[in-house]
Amino acid sequence: MGVNNRQRRAAKKRKARGGNGAAGPPAPGWTPRESELTAADVRALLVEVVADIWDDSSAARRRAALLLEPGRTVTPAIARAGIRSFLTDVMRAVTTSGWSPTDLVEVTRRRAGAEHVPLMTGLLHDDARRLAADRVPEAWREDLGQAGAATALSLEDVGGMQLALELLATLAQLPQVPSVLPAPGAPTPDCGTSARNDKLLAKVQALLAKAEATDFDEEAEALSAKAQELISRHSLERLLAQADSGRSGDTPDVRRLWLDAPYVLAKAMLVSVVADANRCRSVVTENFGFCTLVGAAGDLDAVDVLVPSLLVQAHVAMARCGRQQDRSGTSRTRSFRQSFLLAYAKRIGERLRSSDQQAAVSSGRGGELVPVLARHGEQVDAAWQTLFPDTVRRSANVSNSEGWRAGRTAADHARIGTDPSVIAAEGERAAS
Repeated sequence: MGVNNRQRRAAKKRKARGGNGAAGPPAPGWTPRESELTAADVRALLVEVVADIWDDSSAARRRAALLLEPGRTVTPAIARAGIRSFLTDVMRAVTTSGWSPTDLVEVTRRRAGAEHVPLMTGLLHDDARRLAADRVPEAWREDLGQAGAATALSLEDVGGMQLALELLATLAQLPQVPSVLPAPGAPTPDCGTSARNDKLLAKVQALLAKAEATDFDEEAEALSAKAQELISRHSLERLLAQADSGRSGDTPDVRRLWLDAPYVLAKAMLVSVVADANRCRSVVTENFGFCTLVGAAGDLDAVDVLVPSLLVQAHVAMARCGRQQDRSGTSRTRSFRQSFLLAYAKRIGERLRSSDQQAAVSSGRGGELVPVLARHGEQVDAAWQTLFPDTVRRSANVSNSEGWRAGRTAADHARIGTDPSVIAAEGERAAS
């Protein structure tokens, strides 16, 4: 339902109650006797409250005060019980609709506010405690353990009630998304079969940390090159080993990667090229600020460590360029940085593909890899198409030629490709 429709509906209900809802007779269908109120009646009122907050975020405090006002048909005690029940139901709905603890921390922080995160985390812990231990997957427990501090729901005063209503309004709007973790109480989905290679990732992260820390572009370039080719070489060896053993390959897995504003679409372009180079697929949900990735678990691990590092390097290079103005003094910083990031992403994609091809050649089994990579690509594409059958392709405009050139130059300094014999030795030193 559109915003205008919701507003008209809310206005009609307010008129039926009399004025703004603070006074006047009960709405039709409401009994003036507390003893005859049903749970459905209370839920209907709270749904209306949530709709008002959607239309006007400032309504949360007014509604909180009204719900705690004595002498009304819905007493404060009934309101508190109704909100607790509603929050419990909404929390269970979002966790079984694909939202992991990490996702809920991010979306709560961005859409409600950082002060709402501990309350949301506390509700997640409450939900997990209501289930038998064997119905809460270990991966979910681990993710929840990283969600940070948790506070208990408190509805005794207007501030606590307002916080709860704002969180309820935020969570109640969340759509279903592809699941990245098996949720508590839900059937465990198929997941990637490739084991996490912590030793490899430690080497890659050590190389990337050095690349981020150095002030010398040539050194950052060499370290990033070693990291990507190490990843590519391991991924290709894994696929060849699977083919040699007659296995069909890894079942595609799903991950979510959150991006900070501004320039979400431009940053998502970088995620996409890194995903493509590592045999994964990526879809951006721009209004929420995340990318959903589909691919083998080992390849997704590579994307997880590469993207943050490349974004750090991009931001460092972009900061060196400073703020931009045209001849009249009008700021051109935003268009410059948008174009910078788009150019950076395009050039990084070219370099990553080159590095991957180099790793394939150095394997000495390039001919055997062609059908293996084709089958793997078909598996990933099929999984991606199942999750996103109606995906719309997006493009971003480049409106600043200076930003484009600067981004290409920065990507050149992070270019990928070096001799594999050097990678292993450097990786061992970086991890030691």
